[in-house]
Amino acid sequence: MKSIENLRYKRTLFVGIGGAGNATLSILKQKIKDANNGKIPGQVKFLLIDTNATELTNLRDFNCNEKICVAVRDPYQRYMKDQGTATHAFIPDRNTPSLLALERGAGQIRSNGHFAIIENQYSNKLMRIFRERADELENIDIQGDTLERDPKIEVRLVFSLAGGTGSGSFLPIATLLRAAIKHCELTAYIYSATHYERIVEKSAKKTVMQNAYAALAEVDYMMHFGMKDRRYEPIKFNFGPHETQQVEQTNRPFEEVYYIDKYTAMPLSNSIEFAYNELDRMRQNTAEVMHIASTNIISAHTGVVDNVRQKIMEGQFNVDDKFAWISGVGLAELYLNRLNKNDEKLIHSCLNAIEARTDTETQILNLDEIATKFIKEFKLNE
Repeated sequence: MKSIENLRYKRTLFVGIGGAGNATLSILKQKIKDANNGKIPGQVKFLLIDTNATELTNLRDFNCNEKICVAVRDPYQRYMKDQGTATHAFIPDRNTPSLLALERGAGQIRSNGHFAIIENQYSNKLMRIFRERADELENIDIQGDTLERDPKIEVRLVFSLAGGTGSGSFLPIATLLRAAIKHCELTAYIYSATHYERIVEKSAKKTVMQNAYAALAEVDYMMHFGMKDRRYEPIKFNFGPHETQQVEQTNRPFEEVYYIDKYTAMPLSNSIEFAYNELDRMRQNTAEVMHIASTNIISAHTGVVDNVRQKIMEGQFNVDDKFAWISGVGLAELYLNRLNKNDEKLIHSCLNAIEARTDTETQILNLDEIATKFIKEFKLNE
């Protein structure tokens, strides 16, 4: 998205969790700069959260106030200190030796990611930072028409279910964000583990899929709070051994969840499936969607989104005795190849699609000129 006049931004906090989330925010930040003459609007904030200090350091487009390293020093000793308390009840005994990995990352262990958030919140570190960002967004004073007049803060998280940091820490992070930012809406963009099947070592493939399954089971459970005939008990997150360090999750962690999978079934056939193997392109597309969702561009569709959200909240979408809570987003691109370059029917359809989205009264180029220019620049290898 190039520089656009009259582009307005909502009060938005973008949160990346783990390597996949932070890589997406790097792309997103550049997109926002490109759309605003190299600047980041004041009502847009970023937070990158990771257990790997080296990877955070290498993200040079973000300053130190935008990064939160949740690596843990002497993790095993800290675990032993509170062993037996509810604080660390979520860690399986067989995973305790793997805590040592937390000095340099989560090591694809979900309980390590969860442990890192618990340990870093002992001193109220995360809650304090979340509140600071919220105060900055609430008190922003933007001159002109670049701020959408909406008092609520939108928090958009992006992460992967494949590793240990993202899949293990997103629920306690969402709980803390809810507690820290009273007037906010949380949206999650979740990368499926299918994107990473081909790029991890064989020995890690099983762990990646196990992480994803467990994380999806947790978020599915949590997203059913308040549904008819569902009597789920609130979950207590123990950020330390004392009662004052407990935060109770009593509602759904997110208003919306976008589950971004590698595979897409084609609507014309039950047997055709499209696999999206370009990881970098997928992050580019996700960043584009997150960018658009934070601006007034999406405002025209707010009514539709609210209607769907209301039906989901009321449990009106029932699928095999389960309530739907996942949202979908479509990204479409039009390609011509050597087989259809001269297909008049296809070109005619393209022209109709352009015409439907173009104000003909203010149109600069004739539709035929657009098509001619497009075909002239067309390359067979694209």
